[in-house]
Amino acid sequence: MKITDIDVQHICYPMSVPFKATWAAGRVQPYHDLILVRVSTDEGIEGVGATVGFLGNEFKVFIEEKLKPLLLGRNPLEISEIHKHLEAATLFGNPRPWVIEHACWDIKGKYLKQPVANLLGGSNKRKIPAYVSTGELKPIEERLEDIEYYIEKGFKAIKIRFHSPNPKDDLKMIEAIRENFGSQMEIMVDANQGWKVSAEESTWSYHTALQIALELEKMGVYWLEEPLNQFDFEGLARLRSNMKTLRIAGAEMTSKMHEIKQLLKHESLDVYQTDVVFSGGITGGKKIAELAEMNQALFTPHTWSNGIGLAANLQLVAAISNGSFVEFPLEVKSWTLESRDFMLDKPIDIDSDGYVIIPDGPGLGITLDEEKIQKYTVKENSTIKELIR
Repeated sequence: MKITDIDVQHICYPMSVPFKATWAAGRVQPYHDLILVRVSTDEGIEGVGATVGFLGNEFKVFIEEKLKPLLLGRNPLEISEIHKHLEAATLFGNPRPWVIEHACWDIKGKYLKQPVANLLGGSNKRKIPAYVSTGELKPIEERLEDIEYYIEKGFKAIKIRFHSPNPKDDLKMIEAIRENFGSQMEIMVDANQGWKVSAEESTWSYHTALQIALELEKMGVYWLEEPLNQFDFEGLARLRSNMKTLRIAGAEMTSKMHEIKQLLKHESLDVYQTDVVFSGGITGGKKIAELAEMNQALFTPHTWSNGIGLAANLQLVAAISNGSFVEFPLEVKSWTLESRDFMLDKPIDIDSDGYVIIPDGPGLGITLDEEKIQKYTVKENSTIKELIR
């Protein structure tokens, strides 16, 4: 089998309610855009992958000018070789070409009529507990109303963002959740201190991270995510050593294996969260999950990208034994199932017990909604504003 073409589409879907991400302070996002990659073969099997839209036209040019000439004619079933080429291609300046690897896994699964999870070693795990991952700062009363909805839907765990100018204000949210819902919900907290979109954003000192962590531990929080810079290996290890029950999580954007090795060497984390969209692909994710398990750590990937990215992460989660939860991005009014998964023929959802059912069809196990993709594709020489008017 040979790769005959790699096609790239920039797709932009208007949201009914704009999304205001905590990690991009001041930015109002009225649409969900993504980069869809299709890998075609001489046997008529097509594989897909998708990354985030903010990589934009530069990513499209990178694939068409750098990666496509490198990969055309190669066998997509030889994924370890494809992965090596993609890893080498990161030296060209784009560190996240992994959606092509996802597409190759999709092809291989379709060719062998197996879900990718089975090709990774597989398991009988067909569902996994989900935690609803919120992405906005909201007033306490509004967030409590949202949690009532999440509980009715079946969720047993939730992640809350800390991004107020004074983190003590964020602690009040956790206090309110515990006061109103007791132990009905497992709580995770994401401080988003691992990386910054804007240099103007303030960062936590070690002292601040420690004080917040100790307070969260008193309230029985499951983990504190990215309390310090992702490369502060020693600071994270020191913070972790001061915790009795609170887990320290991170590494969602850690893209190099030598960085993962430093985290493991320093015993910086209890939970590793590398996302197959951003960090090493499915192949790299499997290696990181196994290394984490060897070090008695959990592996629960970041999945905040789109429905295709979520599906790729789910295939990995189904093949490992040290995953406690899977991230399920959702906001009641803005980042809805429809907004997140518009490119799929049906959204990925949870059952009434709060478990995500892992797609069990061949490859990534998903089917695209070609009508919506065609409708919302950003045409050449057009702009996003023109598309969403």
